[in-house]
Amino acid sequence: MIEEDDIRFWSTAYEGDAMDKGWIRKIRRNYGIWVGIGRALVFNAKIPRLADRRVRKALTLSFAFEWYNQKLYHGERIRATSFWPNTILSQDGLPSERELTLLEPYRDDLPPELFEQPFGFPPASNDSEHRENLLQARDLLAEAGWHIEEGVLRNSEGEAFTLEFVTQDPGNQRILLPWFWTLERLGIQATMRLVDISLFVNRIRYHEYEALIQTHDFLMPPTLEVRANFHSTAAGAINSRNYMHVNMPVIDHLIEKSERAETMKELIAACRALDRVVMWQHYMIPVYAYDARRTLHWDRFGRPPHPKYRPAYPDGWWFDAEKAERIRLN
Repeated sequence: MIEEDDIRFWSTAYEGDAMDKGWIRKIRRNYGIWVGIGRALVFNAKIPRLADRRVRKALTLSFAFEWYNQKLYHGERIRATSFWPNTILSQDGLPSERELTLLEPYRDDLPPELFEQPFGFPPASNDSEHRENLLQARDLLAEAGWHIEEGVLRNSEGEAFTLEFVTQDPGNQRILLPWFWTLERLGIQATMRLVDISLFVNRIRYHEYEALIQTHDFLMPPTLEVRANFHSTAAGAINSRNYMHVNMPVIDHLIEKSERAETMKELIAACRALDRVVMWQHYMIPVYAYDARRTLHWDRFGRPPHPKYRPAYPDGWWFDAEKAERIRLN
């Protein structure tokens, strides 16, 4: 059995007689207790120019997911609009009555659109849509005090807007470099700093970076891990997973409500409200969500029916002699 995480290989690399004869099978399988965002561009809100939500939203608008999905992922990826997508705890539509009860005391600290429209990313399926998104991004940057002067985005003090991604993986340039070229159209000078693993670990440990490419995965229920990821007590703490420097009273409140939930309805409302608030803050640009795993295996096993959560792989599979008899290797 092989777990194939690289969609390039999944889509194009597995060919031959064994595949044609059905001896080797390609399957997709859920693994519902592990959910989240498989790849994201993460901003450190401790950095003054990234502390402004309008700036983070502008950067998000500049990212054309549809182009990446076709060019890099063979159209196979799903964009994450939740930190725990495709679960009963993910935000969806407008806030429910239970969510509104939790959010109302903090309404003045939240963007009005959170209460008025479902969360989502504007499409960029063609040049016209992408251009419109870039115009909105330019306007948001201007509202935040950043204007293009002779091709360079600067603030009122003349400082240029720069953005540095720290990474230990040279493969991340496949994602970053095309986006950097887009950012140049907004006057932003972006770079990727490739460091060795020890320096990278220390940068992460002490939160000494402007931006990263990271996963954001959670075990279900996410209440096991949300405090480490989003609570203000983890903002800036050494070795914490609060990579984005999230520090908002409303988020602290929702985390505590989710941890103290005594009924499923209370848990769902608190987690959906938390998901909604963090997504609307644009602390990161989700590249894609975790989805059904991609696995190849010799077709000589029996399998039980496939559940939505925690399939019996491979412990619940069994050797099927009749299937195995079909496979004849020279």
